[in-house]
Amino acid sequence: MRRFILGFVAFALISASASAQISSSSIAGRSVTTTFTANGSFTPEPDVRQVFITATSPGGGGAGGQASAATAGGGGGGAGASVTNIPMPVTPGSTLTIGCAATGGTGGAAGSGGSASGTSTSVSGFAGTVSALVLGVGSGGAVGAAGVGGAGGAAGGVGGATGGAAGANGGAAVFGGAYSMTGASGGGGGNTAGSAGAFGGSWSGIPFTRSTGGSGNGGGGAGGASIYGYGAGASGGAAGVAATGTIAPGAGGGGGGANAAGGPGGGCRVDITRFTRF
Repeated sequence: MRRFILGFVAFALISASASAQISSSSIAGRSVTTTFTANGSFTPEPDVRQVFITATSPGGGGAGGQASAATAGGGGGGAGASVTNIPMPVTPGSTLTIGCAATGGTGGAAGSGGSASGTSTSVSGFAGTVSALVLGVGSGGAVGAAGVGGAGGAAGGVGGATGGAAGANGGAAVFGGAYSMTGASGGGGGNTAGSAGAFGGSWSGIPFTRSTGGSGNGGGGAGGASIYGYGAGASGGAAGVAATGTIAPGAGGGGGGANAAGGPGGGCRVDITRFTRF
């Protein structure tokens, strides 16, 4: 059997269904979607032979600003790789195993870079020649250096955009076929000469879907956007502002402004949609 791998992180099979956080809803009568935001397992209904997977891997944490007042902002984290409505064959009554980290990368304290999540998103147990999907995580942002902002984190996925340089916008997500795409990369932090943090990259290439960097001198860079949302950069200025967490799955965390901490990246999400009479 082959695994379809979107990213560089090694696949780890996780089967702890007890820790799954699952919600289901019926759409248009026969269409049913089950959502995972943690590790778990899923058994298709007896009449289901194909499911559609929409998912993202965790985003990287934003970096903290340089560890003194009124200095450079940290770079935003990169978003995790994603797939959208990719059709996958299943055997009725068989079990799919979902590896899904509930949290993304950790935001850096002042003077420290953000980190990537240690676990990529995976769904395994499909029928046919491709037995598993594995999605790469977003990288953490870099800490601000004296006089310049920190670089944004790289996007998750093979061929993902590198993060924006100091003060530069992050790169947009890149589509890799009909269903899959890389994440968007984080924006670079601003410097001390009146520069705000830069935009994070957008997942669709449309500018209004990306988040802005923090305002003021030494603003933090924005996190890269996932298919579910984004993390904003924090304001700079004399004291700086810590970036807040993002609830958007897969998004990169915003960079901290000046001497403040970066925000965490968004965790995993997996949506499994199928058509059933049950």
